[in-house]
Amino acid sequence: MNEIQAAALSIFETQPKRETNFLLFDLGGSNSNTAVFTVDEEIFEIKAVNGLTHIGGEDFDEALVRHCVDDIKA
Repeated sequence: MNEIQAAALSIFETQPKRETNFLLFDLGGSNSNTAVFTVDEEIFEIKAVNGLTHIGGEDFDEALVRHCVDDIKA
């Protein structure tokens, strides 16, 4: 089980058991992941999981710093 699936399962365990759709976004230290899943009473189903290995960590930090510097200069 990867990190995004574990996070989705954790949400499932803490939410009321009613029919619900979730979009979970995880911006981690080295990548970003997205999961779409459905909860229907006691059924937890992951519909899609995807991630990018070049977004997150240093890449994200550098983009955020560039954005802040540009905003301050403006």
